[in-house]
Amino acid sequence: MKKIILFFAFAVILPGWVTESLSQSTPAISQDVAASKKEISNPHGLKLEKIAEGFESPVNVTNAGDGSHRIFVVERLGKIKIIDKNNNVLPRPFLNLRTLRPTVINPMGNDVQSSFIEQGLFSVAFHPQFNENGYIFVHYSSLRYKGSGVISRFTVNKSTPNHISSDQAKETEKEIMVIKQPSQNNNGGQIEFGPDGYLYIGLGDGGWGSSKNVSQENSSRLGKILRIDVNTEKPYIVPETNPFASSGGSPENEIWAKGLHNPYKFSFDKKNGDLFIADVGDNTWEEINYIPKNSGGGANFGWPKMEGADCFLPVGKKVKKKCTIVGQLPIAQYRHPKVKPLKKSSEAFVCASVQGLGVANYAGMNSSYLFGDWCSGSVFGVTWDENKWRLDKVMNTELHITAGGNDESGNVLALSAKFYFDDENKDRPPYGTVWRVVKK
Repeated sequence: MKKIILFFAFAVILPGWVTESLSQSTPAISQDVAASKKEISNPHGLKLEKIAEGFESPVNVTNAGDGSHRIFVVERLGKIKIIDKNNNVLPRPFLNLRTLRPTVINPMGNDVQSSFIEQGLFSVAFHPQFNENGYIFVHYSSLRYKGSGVISRFTVNKSTPNHISSDQAKETEKEIMVIKQPSQNNNGGQIEFGPDGYLYIGLGDGGWGSSKNVSQENSSRLGKILRIDVNTEKPYIVPETNPFASSGGSPENEIWAKGLHNPYKFSFDKKNGDLFIADVGDNTWEEINYIPKNSGGGANFGWPKMEGADCFLPVGKKVKKKCTIVGQLPIAQYRHPKVKPLKKSSEAFVCASVQGLGVANYAGMNSSYLFGDWCSGSVFGVTWDENKWRLDKVMNTELHITAGGNDESGNVLALSAKFYFDDENKDRPPYGTVWRVVKK
């Protein structure tokens, strides 16, 4: 995660928003990477509809896929809450990691380290057979492990489907993986089951404390998308079909894709299994990366050699020779602004931070990836337009959007929260809200 105020990703229905993805490909040259225009285009008349509020720092939203049409909202400080099918927020948390166990650092029991805004409870994922086994998986920064990321499994008691008690959580907890983090930022966080039944894990490059080239190093999990099999009595096993499964040991064999800066959010297209990655940028570019379902993995997205479709330039340095492309180009990118956004907090600063929302296959949209920006409030959608990728700005908003997801009907959801900005602007929509992308 990075700065706050997202661009909403909504796919516009333009001639190129309705073609099938069978012919989709990744750009071969930088000129083919989709770029946005300043003008807004919203031919489908999309808007945001608020469905719930009252959340504290929401950072992830998903559904259980169990027919209940519940929406699960992850709060960064350590709770998961439920919005029921009638859009009521249940008063008791689904899971509360803040009261799970006491620690030396926090005798009150909070195992979630959340002192910095890019730490905390990142994500929840429901097992594909959740209806039968009741398994949920969470990824969070752990106080017990000095800020390392922990992925754990818990089991829901079928007699209390809307609440996992502390006793139930402790009795059923299975620690899957501990991921050492060298610093408090660029930890990534998203976990999600793919159409193949494997668990995918998005991890940033470790931020300030990591080596400059860690995203390219197969000896590190950082700056990668991992792919593991949790259907085992062991904590996990590595699928034999992983791209580096036969060429090295752990963690190299866990890697599905590398060369990423901070893939805080990614989304699978439920229609065709393709994977879209919203990779938060550094100095100049925010980018959307793409992995087709049958790729076989192993994509290298170039960071830190590349940022977007350009060679990465540290602040203060200039290019003296022609840039040589390293790795796979993104399908879309947008540049950081050069001036502060209008109508934002007095503490607002020049920034950009892409936050993925989800894939839309409704309202005329066909495998359209919707995403937003934490800092500007604009809304974007990217889709395959017959023979190229197309990026459109769908709308501008005043929200500070942190993430998104899909409800059980496939609608794209967006979250709004307040982190960095000391903002008392009464013109803004309320913080701690959940929104659905709908037609006007």
